[in-house]
Amino acid sequence: MDTIMEKKYKLAKLEGQIKTKKQERDSIMEKVKDATDEATIKSLDDTFNTVKSDLETLNTDFKALESEIAGDEEAADTLASEEQKMAQSKKSNQAVDAKNYLKTKAAMDDYVEVLRKNAGQDKDIINKAWEENLKSKGITNSELLLPEPVVTAIVDAFQKSGTILSTFRRITGVTVWANAFNTSEDTAKGHKDGKDKKEQGITLAQRTLACDFVYKYIQIPKKLIKESGSVIIKYVLEELPMHVVRMVEKAAVIGDGLPDNDDDKITSFIAIAKDEEQYNTNVYLGTDGSETYDAMMDASGEIEAEGTQTLVMHNKTYTHLKKAKDTDGRYLDPTAINFGGEKSFGGIQVITVDWMPKYSEAKDGEVVAVLYVGQSYVVIGDAAIDSYENFILQKNRQEYLAELYTGGGLMDYKSAATILKGNAPSGAK
Repeated sequence: MDTIMEKKYKLAKLEGQIKTKKQERDSIMEKVKDATDEATIKSLDDTFNTVKSDLETLNTDFKALESEIAGDEEAADTLASEEQKMAQSKKSNQAVDAKNYLKTKAAMDDYVEVLRKNAGQDKDIINKAWEENLKSKGITNSELLLPEPVVTAIVDAFQKSGTILSTFRRITGVTVWANAFNTSEDTAKGHKDGKDKKEQGITLAQRTLACDFVYKYIQIPKKLIKESGSVIIKYVLEELPMHVVRMVEKAAVIGDGLPDNDDDKITSFIAIAKDEEQYNTNVYLGTDGSETYDAMMDASGEIEAEGTQTLVMHNKTYTHLKKAKDTDGRYLDPTAINFGGEKSFGGIQVITVDWMPKYSEAKDGEVVAVLYVGQSYVVIGDAAIDSYENFILQKNRQEYLAELYTGGGLMDYKSAATILKGNAPSGAK
């Protein structure tokens, strides 16, 4: 079952799709005004009815999901209210409400001060010092509750930065995942009286995913922490998880860019663009890229797995596609002049990232776009990023580490296609 946050992401996605459909509807209506022959009007009318039907379906789905989220939030608020009442009854004599205190900047500043005073000490000593601080605020039975800015900095950075990651199928709680599918074309047969029935031939392709650590590590001079206080610590706690997510997404789509023998190579994610032919199909743009639209259509046609497709490319490549025109100077994409809202191409959601090669600068054979079915890419391992910190006495520096034990890869037959610049090499399909 999806969390409220996941449902809200889907709601935002539906909202973007509705906006795109409305723009498409309005564009058709404008074309109808200029149309003169009956054949064109009939074609536009059919297209309009299709778009109208799609829009009605999207609006129905939007309202249903919106209602579902409202129900979930009401249930969550009720549960939180009951839990708060129980907590308040136990702490009626306390001078400070823990929940309110831990939300404040003062709590963050107090936490930073505890880290300063106990720099280089064991974690147990730091935890004890924080517990004493909470007791001084009238908070007992604290269970070492951290300030909310510390917790949300880590959680929010992880959840908000994972745009591509959110399209994947996540299976938490497992560190190894296997799947197999039948690649044989042998199927059902007719039976002739008196003849023995033949057993179906089965050729299984199996893939096993495993986890490893993906991390971001940084050292900060104690002087900077002392002068900047909670600002620098909050920045670090937000920045590190975002770097982890960024590299997980890059490794999953095109690889992290490091050679296979590099000690820092991320090996637990199978890059879509470098995957085997049974999972991913390479499509080439040609010498001058004049048939870019055809290549994109071919890429979508190569995908046989069911599910929503997502296209990843650099923003410059996306702009190149949207600007394409016909011989009369009209944009091939009717939504080309719609600059706002969710990015899309041919009805497919587009996610632009700066680590993808730009179309204009890419070399022949280099990846310029990756198309995949999100639910076919399975991510396993931890659901949240772990964060650690320590003081290095010898260097007078505070060190911070954010890491995620995770792995992933495509698990469905023909569930992705990679668009490369140039012509296919000799012998390639």
